[in-house]
Amino acid sequence: MVGLVAPPQGAAKDVSYWLREVAGWCLVGIGLVIFYLCYALLMNRGEVLADGQPVLRDGQPVMTDQPRFLEAAPLTLIGIMVFRGGIHLLKVAVAARVCREAAAAWVTPGAGVGPAGQRRPFTWRPADRR
Repeated sequence: MVGLVAPPQGAAKDVSYWLREVAGWCLVGIGLVIFYLCYALLMNRGEVLADGQPVLRDGQPVMTDQPRFLEAAPLTLIGIMVFRGGIHLLKVAVAARVCREAAAAWVTPGAGVGPAGQRRPFTWRPADRR
């Protein structure tokens, strides 16, 4: 257990946890939007332009007569990848925060090394009793 040090202090390390968590939630949201697009393709919701306006032919919205399996299949795989990536970022952010809090509770500064480099047993001190 030689070389244990206290975890770094400061708000700069907390930003990386929050950044991962926010990015994870954004990816989860994007993945859900992609799944909705797949649902719309499979349920004959009609053709829609990029600006959100329906495609019109003779003044009426163009409706497809068949579900679009070929268009929805790759989009479904992309949605799964994006959604799982978001879930993974959330897991990593929570795990990193838990590990940092556990390290702060279990490792005390100066524990393990006595006077003149002699080893002494580690002491446990709960985080709320500092």
